Amino acid sequence: MTQPVTAVQKEFTRVSSASWTLLFPFQPYNGGEGVSLPCTVSTARVALVGEFGAAADDKVNIAVIVNTGSVPAFVRFGDVTVVATTASMAVPAGAAVTCTIPGANDAETTYLAGITSAGSTTLQITTGFGN
Repeated sequence: MTQPVTAVQKEFTRVSSASWTLLFPFQPYNGGEGVSLPCTVSTARVALVGEFGAAADDKVNIAVIVNTGSVPAFVRFGDVTVVATTASMAVPAGAAVTCTIPGANDAETTYLAGITSAGSTTLQITTGFGN
């Protein structure tokens, strides 16, 4: 269970002279619990950690994907049947990418698939809340 956002954690960003947007920094789900996804030239998938759907109290909407290897990986969000290809979104070697999880509010996206074009790598995926 995550802790509620405190006033100190809230940040305001001026969008225009007439409006403001409230930003919540990334907060990992369940204290930072995540999953690993070993990737090779064959697609693989892993279930994302968190609660999904409009009825979920602590629904996640952000994924931080860290490529711990020396080759790029390609990823795609989806359901239990999702398949990644080398045309999917790239996560460069040694890089971290922060993504909004498409369909998270409708519980459509609960998996992440990954693949490499050559060699192997491991992705570390942490889900959480933020905007």
